[in-house]
Amino acid sequence: YGAPIDQSIRVAGAKVIPAGTVSVTQDYHVREAINDRTAAALYVVAHHTVQYGMLSLEEFCEICHAKSVPVIVDAASEYDLRSFLARGADIVVYS
Repeated sequence: YGAPIDQSIRVAGAKVIPAGTVSVTQDYHVREAINDRTAAALYVVAHHTVQYGMLSLEEFCEICHAKSVPVIVDAASEYDLRSFLARGADIVVYS
């Protein structure tokens, strides 16, 4: 519907804590963003965005799951729900 993804998160009552930068996300960015109040971590997949400098979904899930944080994948316009679950996501949504 065109609204920024962080708006949807805030409307649901959650607070957005960005990890990394617009062009690079390293493992330490994610580790440092997670604390004892982290309810979940969101990984956005979109084929129309730059795909370099990103953690893989598997790496992201490994970091989050090590801290007992569930991973939500926003698969945007992607199609294969099962592949995201097989790669470690706890839930997949399509915004």
